[in-house]
Amino acid sequence: MDPTSLALIALDLADIRKDKEEAFEYFLRAWHQAHVPSATMRLVSMYLPLNSTADLEDSDSTGEDAARGTTEYYLRCIGGSRGVAQLYLEAGLLHLEGAATTLLSASYSSLSSIRMPLQSQIGEGGTEAWKRDREAASKYFERARALQPDLDIPSLSAEGASHVELEIPSLDLAATSTPESVQSGPESLQTDPEYDVPTIRRRQKKRAEMEIVNASKTDLEEMDDTWLMYIPGTIMRTWDVNFLRNGGQAADRPRALIILNQPFSVPLFQRLWNSTGWHCCADGGANRLHDVFLEVPDADEARLRHLPDLIKGDFDSLNPDVRAFYASHGVSVIQDDDQDSTDLMKCIQALEEKELRDNSEVGPPSSSFTAISDHDDSQQQYDIVLLGGLAGRLDQTIHTLSYLHKLRKSRQRVYAVTDDNVGWVLDDGEHELKIDHDVLGPTCGLLPVGIDSTILSTRGLRWNLERHPSSFEGMVSTSNHLVPHEDVWVSTSKPIWWTAELRQLGNIG
Repeated sequence: MDPTSLALIALDLADIRKDKEEAFEYFLRAWHQAHVPSATMRLVSMYLPLNSTADLEDSDSTGEDAARGTTEYYLRCIGGSRGVAQLYLEAGLLHLEGAATTLLSASYSSLSSIRMPLQSQIGEGGTEAWKRDREAASKYFERARALQPDLDIPSLSAEGASHVELEIPSLDLAATSTPESVQSGPESLQTDPEYDVPTIRRRQKKRAEMEIVNASKTDLEEMDDTWLMYIPGTIMRTWDVNFLRNGGQAADRPRALIILNQPFSVPLFQRLWNSTGWHCCADGGANRLHDVFLEVPDADEARLRHLPDLIKGDFDSLNPDVRAFYASHGVSVIQDDDQDSTDLMKCIQALEEKELRDNSEVGPPSSSFTAISDHDDSQQQYDIVLLGGLAGRLDQTIHTLSYLHKLRKSRQRVYAVTDDNVGWVLDDGEHELKIDHDVLGPTCGLLPVGIDSTILSTRGLRWNLERHPSSFEGMVSTSNHLVPHEDVWVSTSKPIWWTAELRQLGNIG
C-alpha cells in the first residue's frame, strides 16, 4: 500500500475509531516507507515523546518480547536509538519550518504535505509561535544528538540572535546545489544509505535565505504529476476471485449473481451459484438457467434447488413455459417494458432497491470510515457477479464494457464471468489483485476501454509496465502472462479493464 494511504488510514484509526495501537502500525509503515511528515509528528506526539526515551542512551536494549502498546515495543519497531534519533531529527525540522502545528491541528490537514513541499501549507505565525517552534526544534535536535552523536544534526544559534542560522557539520554544500539553485537533481543529493540527511538549499532574494528540505530519494521519485490519484476515496483497493473457488467460500461481503442470456457450463454455474446469496435472471437468462440442467440427472429436482430470487426484463426473450415454471414455484417474475434501459440495467436497479430496503432496517453508519474503506458493514453493498456479458453478440459485449465502466462510480465491485474469461474495471488509482493461480491464467490483459489513454504501472506480470502510456491508438497490453505464485499490482491514471483467462473448471463434488 502506498504511504499516503497508510497515513490516511492511520489518521482515521487514531482520530475517529480511537484505536491507538492499530493506528501505530500504519503510522510506522508510512514513516518507514517515505518518512511521511504527518506520520512523523503523530509518532513523536502519541507514542515516542521526548520524556519516554530519557534513558535510552543508557540502555539500548528494547527486547524482542516487548508487549504491544508499550514504549519498549514502539522503540523496537522504530529501530532502536538510531531510528528514534532520525525520527526526532525529522520532527525538529518540521517544527523549525513551522509545519508541525499544521500537521497536528486536523486529521486530514496533512494530505497535501505527503506529496507537496510543506512550505506551501505553513500559515502566518507570530513571534511567540516562532519561538515555540524553535524551542521545540532545539529539544528534538538535542535529544537526537544525544541518542546518535554521529548523525548530522542542525545546531541552532543563541537565543538572542536576530535570525535563525543553521550549522550542519561536515555537509559539503558543493555536492548538493549551487547558491542560485532552488532544486537539485537526484545525482546531487548525498544521502546516507540507511537514513535520510537534511539537505540545505539556498536562493537569492533581498537577503540570503536558507531552506531545510528533507530531501530523500523516495520523495523525489514520488514528486510527479500523478500524485492526485492518491486522495481519499482512491486508495489502493484489493480484489480477489474467491467466488470461483471450488464449493464457494463464505464472503465477508454479500454477493449477487445476475444470469444473462448467454450459454455457460454447469461447473462454472455451480461455483457462482454457491458463492452468491441473491440470484437474478435478466430476461432470457432464465431460459439458460432452466436448460442448463437438461443433461443433469434428476433435472427437475436440480431446478428446484436452484430457484432464482427474481426474473426481470421486457421478456422479449423469455420462453412462456419457463416463465410459467418459475412463477408456479414462487419466483418473483417482473416484466418491465422500459426500452430506455436494458435487461441488465433493470436487474441492477432491482438490486439497488433491495439494498435500500435492507440498509434502512440496519440504520445509518456508525463512523465515517467508509470514505477510505472498502465497505461499511452497516451500509452493505452487494458485490455483483455477471454470468455472461463478454461473449456472443459484439453489441451486447460492448454494452457490458460500457455499463461496468459507468457502474464503477456507484458500485464497489462488479465482475463479468464467462467460461473463458473474468474481467472487471479498475478505477484510477492503485489496485492489488489477489491471484488464484488454480483458477486464473496464464494469460491476462489491461484494456483501455472508454478512455483516451492512461498511464500504467504493473508488478506481478511477465511483461511489466512502468508509467507506460496505453491507448487504442498506442500500446494495449494483451496476451500478457501472470507470474506463478505472485499477486498483481496495477496503478492506472484512468479507469481500465482488467481481464484474465479462466482455467477449465471441474464439477463440484
